[in-house]
Amino acid sequence: TPMARAVLEGRKTMTRRVIKPQPEIHTRYETAVIEDGKLKIYGRGIGDIWETRRIYKMPCHVGDILWVRETFTSAPDGSYIYRAHPVFDGCGEGDFGWDWSPSVHMPRAAARLFLEVKSVRVERLRDISEEDAISEGMLTNEQCADIAGAVIPGWFCPACNGTGLISAAGMEFDCNKCDTEVKRYRLLWDSLNAKRGCSWDSNPWVWVIEFMRLDAAAAGEKEYAP
Repeated sequence: TPMARAVLEGRKTMTRRVIKPQPEIHTRYETAVIEDGKLKIYGRGIGDIWETRRIYKMPCHVGDILWVRETFTSAPDGSYIYRAHPVFDGCGEGDFGWDWSPSVHMPRAAARLFLEVKSVRVERLRDISEEDAISEGMLTNEQCADIAGAVIPGWFCPACNGTGLISAAGMEFDCNKCDTEVKRYRLLWDSLNAKRGCSWDSNPWVWVIEFMRLDAAAAGEKEYAP
């Protein structure tokens, strides 16, 4: 839901997805190259000759139109209601009496967010820059300062419970677990992927997909990616 809100607000224009299976790339002997619409892993063989070790199908290509799944429910009149709406800010999942459906169960017909792929590349997760973390929807330090010191939702940062401050020796200090955009992204990443064996510390190879949001009318004029 926070990331759906970030897309709606124009703050999120990039996403990362784990490459499966993970390529075994050694700095000197293997390299990853995107060509002919595929990710190819090349390795040095006998006689210093490069040979193809593995070929991956790309998750999407430039120009593809993707649709976003998000937490939702159906209204009595058959329309859809989305959890990522300001009216539900600060509310628990059971508030308002709505029976929310997880995003994974969202049908295509309920989609309201459409994205056009602008670029696809490959990198290690921890190579993300502060600028890319902002493009992933993380609040900037300036934005954090504008919201009364609240850095991120409490369930992101167990050290400060989202306040951005920790207490020690009777004084308050900036939390060093979530005081940069990349650190905030690390917390978000682990909340979603650590239990799947793809933690920040494991530093997996990821697809980096940059996109632009389209309105429904513009998206309807383009062909959807499978």
